[in-house]
Amino acid sequence: MGQYRPSTPALPSVCFAPEAVIRSRLGRCPRAVAADVRSGPPSANFNLNLPEHFEIGSIDQGVIELTSGFLAHLSALYGGGARMSRLSVQTALLLLQSFHVFFLLFHDWLPMGRLNDVRAMQAAHPRRLLIVGTLVSSLLPSIGLLGSFRNRDEAWPVWLTAYLAFTYVFLFVGEIEAWWAGYFFGYRIDRAISYRDMYGKTVAFLPERNGIRPNALHVTLHTATVATLVLLALWPLA
Repeated sequence: MGQYRPSTPALPSVCFAPEAVIRSRLGRCPRAVAADVRSGPPSANFNLNLPEHFEIGSIDQGVIELTSGFLAHLSALYGGGARMSRLSVQTALLLLQSFHVFFLLFHDWLPMGRLNDVRAMQAAHPRRLLIVGTLVSSLLPSIGLLGSFRNRDEAWPVWLTAYLAFTYVFLFVGEIEAWWAGYFFGYRIDRAISYRDMYGKTVAFLPERNGIRPNALHVTLHTATVATLVLLALWPLA
């Protein structure tokens, strides 16, 4: 059985990108092929800046120029990808911070169906004490959110990420002390009665331990706090 042969002669291997640009100037490849290689797909954005009448005395010089241009192109692509990754992390952090500030400002005041019990909360605490508690608990996250929003289109400065790390570590320690130390280890189980009065009618999916059953809204908040800390830890690597 005879071997299939194409109707047109195959081009030598040197005629393919990106060597074809230089080879064509030396007469080694058809100029039409080199022109296709020079133009490339529009998305490539790879410009070797070669003049129309390019002459070179040594192929080594051309290879060096090609290599330099290619490495510069890769560097630009990688740098853009890193910036996009960091911007994605910052966008996620902005969303998480917005959720925190909204929760801390309104969860004791805005009825959210069975997710909270505003009447029970306001019956358990004087109104003035609730106002002070709302302002104090939301102050640090609100400052962090404002700083993050003002720097949303650029890489965050070191002081901002350090401030956010301090704020959310502080917040997470408070969440552990208020809920999870008692839930897992029986720390200050005297809170169980007040928690039952304030959150007993809200939605909860965790089983009760030591008289405490964290409701779904607080579990969501604490999960968002952990996610914020993880993203802050990953931010320098983005």
